[in-house]
Order: sequence, then C-alpha cells, then structure tokens
Amino acid sequence: MIAIKNERELALMRQACKITAAARALAGEMVRPGVSTKQIDDAVHDYIVAQGAKPSFLGYHGYPASACISVNDTVIHGIPGGYVLQEGDIVSIDVGAFYKGFNSDMARTFAVGSVSDEAAHLIETTKKSFFCGLSQCHASNRIGDIGHAIQSCVEAEGFSVVRRYIGHGVGHDLHEDPEVPNFGTAGRGVKLMAGMTLAIEPMVNVGGCEVRQLSDGWTVKTADGTLSAHYENTVLITEGEPEILSKADGIDLVICSPYRDYNRQTVLFERKIDYYMERGYSYLEAYKIASITVTVPGASEHQIGLALDIVSDTYTSLDTGFGKTDAGIWLREHGYEYGFILRYPLGKEYITGIQYEPWHYRYVGKKSATAIMKQGITLEEFLEDLE
Repeated sequence: MIAIKNERELALMRQACKITAAARALAGEMVRPGVSTKQIDDAVHDYIVAQGAKPSFLGYHGYPASACISVNDTVIHGIPGGYVLQEGDIVSIDVGAFYKGFNSDMARTFAVGSVSDEAAHLIETTKKSFFCGLSQCHASNRIGDIGHAIQSCVEAEGFSVVRRYIGHGVGHDLHEDPEVPNFGTAGRGVKLMAGMTLAIEPMVNVGGCEVRQLSDGWTVKTADGTLSAHYENTVLITEGEPEILSKADGIDLVICSPYRDYNRQTVLFERKIDYYMERGYSYLEAYKIASITVTVPGASEHQIGLALDIVSDTYTSLDTGFGKTDAGIWLREHGYEYGFILRYPLGKEYITGIQYEPWHYRYVGKKSATAIMKQGITLEEFLEDLE
C-alpha cells in the first residue's frame, strides 16, 4: 500500500532529511586518502544521534553499521571497517536518519583525490541520471517514466543500470511501496500522486548490470569487477515541481553536458534539423534554424573541452527559464570568480550569433572572466579589444 503523506508527516520527514543531508555532507568532507571507512561511519553515527535521531540503517534486518560505504566495485551495502581510502578510489556513502517516526535516505559517490577519467565520467553520469529521473517526477506521470529516463541517460553514456536493486518509497518504513526501478518503459507502472515520497537511487556500473552478493549477506559487488556509482535523494511528489527533501543547504549545480566529440555534436545537430523538418521546414530552412540553437559540428566549444552546460538539482531543463532560478542568477553573478563566463548572454545575440543560453558557460580564466563580467561584454568583444 502506498502511503500519501500529510503536511504534519512531511514536516517530520523534512527534518529527518535535513539531518541526513548534514550527516552525508560530513561524511563527504572526510573522504580523502588515509581515512578508514570505519572512521567515516563513526562520525555519521555520532552526528545523527547528536541531533536526536537514530541511524536508519543500524540494526535494519541486522545491518551492523550506521552508513553503507561502498568502494570501487562495491555497488551498495558495503560494511564500514578497516579499509583505508586510497588515492584514485571512488566511494559511495549511503546514509539514513530516523526522526520521530520517519526515515530519510540519500547517497553520493565521491572521488578520493585524483581519479581516472572513466571514474569521473561514471560519477557525473550517475548524478545526471538521477536528475533525468527527477524530471519525470510529476503527478499523473508513472513510475516507468522515471526508470525509462534514468536508463536512457545511463545507456547513452555507455554504462549500465543495476536491475537487481532498485529505488523505493520511504517514510514510516525505510522501504515502502512503490518500487522504483532505474529502468523500464515510459507510461507504465504506478501512477504518481502528490504526497508520495520516493527514494530515487540510480546505481550505475561501468560494465554489465549483473551483480553478486558476498557471503556476509550484505556487500553487493559488480559481477565483472568494474566500478560502480550511486546517487540517491528522498523526493516528494507535488502538484507542481518535485521537491528534493534531502537537499543540503545551498545550490547544487549539475553539469549535464561537458566535453563532446565531433560525432556527438553531429548527432545533436542532425537531431535538431530533423525536429524542424518534421514541422514542415525544408532541409535548408531547418539547417539555418538549427545552427542558431545548436552549434554546427566542428565549431562547438564543447569539442575543445572549455564549455559546460550547467543546470541545478531543482531545474534540469536547458531553456531560458533556468536564467530566472536562484542557480541561474548565482552562476551569472559569480561564475567569473571561478574563471567562467555566460557565453551567450541575453541581448547579445547579434554579436554571438547564438540565442540566449543561460545554461552555457565557457572557461576563460579568472582574469579574463573578471574583465568580461565587469565590462558587460561578450567573449567576441573582449577578443576584439585585444587586437
């Protein structure tokens, strides 16, 4: 039976989630070479208890720790112990808190120092796939829409989603109805309703989707020994946009499109041409319109590795509405402090040749970015002034 939470219950869940988010953040700050998984677990336990809550996982069906800490090829349910984190590891930390009758559940995968490009790509894809699933969390959509979005995102990057373990409802019990698979068919499954609280948690493997459980009855590893990553939040379905109950304070930015090679850019460009041709435009007309919205292959800044498309955890669409969000405003006002500029600003289309894209940022270095920001000019104008 699916539990629909009322406002009193949601208030308690928000507090449970706030405690969980802070505990997870504390754990993330401890991730570095030389720290043992047991040390991280002890810190998570002590923090949760100090807030007047209980670790949701401790004692759950006999689980012996407060956090699940899974390193490298361990997918989920890694038992903290004497293992000491090493440079190049990736570590998934899954945390839950039980507060006044309600549970929360969230997980993140962290890089330990410098990691391989493959590991970094896996972590980012897993995070991105969560937000793809989140974009389908609207009342009247179905569970299958969430899983289909996650699966499509993951497989487009050449990775696989774990099928044996899935997301779930969460509330009075740590695991409630409905089941929330990270794969599936759009338009199928349970209908989403306002008041549902779901733990959406893609588990993504570099290799195949198969997993194996160790003799301890808990630890789950990839069957082929490849890396795995995990990203989870407790999400509330509302009549409008979904709410991430386990969101930490501040703005959580999401890089949804970093480096693209020529072939990937070609696919995106041709897809846009097809979109306009399906609406009655000739090929030449569609090509011209597409070149304003998607850069022609061979000319995209994404291909040189200096451009990023950035959204937020609460607004995942690449559209002009992002510029009005807290994340969009913060990026526009502070991106230069980190060497990034809004590449295609509003009102400068006649100079850049590209329509306003509040999500598209280009790295130019702090000195150049500061000059561009202070003068209110585009990169084209900045480069022209240097001549």
